[in-house]
Amino acid sequence: MQPILRWLRGLGPIGGTAADALAFLTNNWVLTMSTIIALWAAFTEWAVAFVQNPKVQTAALVFLFVLWTSVGITVLIDRRRPRVTKPDHDYRYGLTFEGLMPLLTDAFDKDDSEIGFGIQLRNFSSGPIKYTVEDFDVRIGDRALPKLKKGALVGFMARGAGRTSNGGAFKRSDFAQLAGQRLEGTVNLSITNGHPELAPVRKLSISIGLTLEIQAVGPLLFGVSIIEESDQALNLV
Repeated sequence: MQPILRWLRGLGPIGGTAADALAFLTNNWVLTMSTIIALWAAFTEWAVAFVQNPKVQTAALVFLFVLWTSVGITVLIDRRRPRVTKPDHDYRYGLTFEGLMPLLTDAFDKDDSEIGFGIQLRNFSSGPIKYTVEDFDVRIGDRALPKLKKGALVGFMARGAGRTSNGGAFKRSDFAQLAGQRLEGTVNLSITNGHPELAPVRKLSISIGLTLEIQAVGPLLFGVSIIEESDQALNLV
């Protein structure tokens, strides 16, 4: 149908009018068929005689009377019953990534001191949300965190709530030979999310550039920048 409509609109104003009329008739096929049948009945002697038959009129009136009386009684009875409605929540772009922050166990001045990375999330969707961190790949120089186990990092948030999740940590001793150097790294993160009682419907994917400098003496230097971010619908078929 679309190629025909485009062809008609290419014929000028008259073709555009014809295309609009055709689109209206095809989109409102019930109205179109009712009009065609009514016109056919009006110009057909057999149909006119059939409708004018008292028995046909009586049957039609009784049918309509019983139908609408039953509908009315049913509606009145149904109004006394409580109704429970459940909104259809929209989770498109509802899970928001707010940042990646360093999580230190102490002053980070001992070999067994740890530095983790907190994933800051907030729920801006229209209802509660459940999220599962499917992938949390942190690489700094030639060091990497262990692969996150499936289902190990799951969280729930009410509408408007925020949460910080931690997916693992490095020890200071992992960077003993790199103290004072400026280290570059990447963080690749993917999170599925959706209604807490249903299957996930969205997947948030984020790629982050990370800068880390562990000084021999002094504070830890840390910086991040988002390289790429996407929120895609999951194929549930």
